Amino acid sequence: MTGGGCPPPVFIDWAAMKLLSVDEFKKHTARWGMRPIDDRFGFSTDDLESPWWWPNGEPDGALVRPWELARLIVDSLESAVLAQPTGFFVLPPGGNWIWFDVESHPTPGTLLWHEHESYRVSRAIIESVGIPRGFVGAAYFEHGELDRLAAVVFARCFMIDNCIGDATDDTWVYPAHGRLYLHFDDEEITWGMAADSEPLKQFDDDIIRRGWGWLREPNSNEVTT
Repeated sequence: MTGGGCPPPVFIDWAAMKLLSVDEFKKHTARWGMRPIDDRFGFSTDDLESPWWWPNGEPDGALVRPWELARLIVDSLESAVLAQPTGFFVLPPGGNWIWFDVESHPTPGTLLWHEHESYRVSRAIIESVGIPRGFVGAAYFEHGELDRLAAVVFARCFMIDNCIGDATDDTWVYPAHGRLYLHFDDEEITWGMAADSEPLKQFDDDIIRRGWGWLREPNSNEVTT
C-alpha cells in the first residue's frame, strides 16, 4: 500500500526482447552459408571488407559527437538492409554480453576499466533495451526497432570511444537477408562484410547517398590517409 491508503500502481510490463542462444543463432546463420569464425559468424576467413572510419581527433575522441554518430549508426543499418527492409540480429564477440570476468581483479582498491562509470552507463542502456546482463547469444530487432538496435551499438562500441576497453566491445550485426553483415569496431570503424563485392557495393553506394562520402576523403578525414 502507498501513502494515504491508496492501492499500489498497476505497472505495464515491457515487451520481451527476442533472444537466441548461440547454438540457435548458429543454425540460423547456416541458412545464409555462414559458419563460426573465431568469435563471430561469417562466410569465410576471407570475407571481403569495406571500412568506414570515424575521425579520431586530438585530444582523443575530440571529433566524436554523439548526435552525428547516432546518424551514422542508423544510416549504416538502413544501408545494410540493401533496399529490402528486414530485421537484424546483433551479437557481441562469442555471444557473451558479460564484459569482464568478475572473479579477476588486479589489485584491491583499483578499478577495472569495465567497472568505469562509462561502462556502467553502457550496461544500463543495453539492459534497458531488454538484453539482460550475463546473457550469452544473439538478440533480434525488427526493422521498426532499428533505433533501439542503434542504441545498443552506440552503448557497446562508440560511447566508450577508443580511450578504454578492447575488442570485446566490438558488435556484429546481421541483417536477416543474410547477404552481408556489419562489424562495429571499438576503434570507431564500421565494416561492411560479405562473401562477394555486389552487396558491399550496394551498401557503400547507399552510405554515400546518405551523405557520408566525406569519411573516405583524405582531406576531410585524416584517418583514411
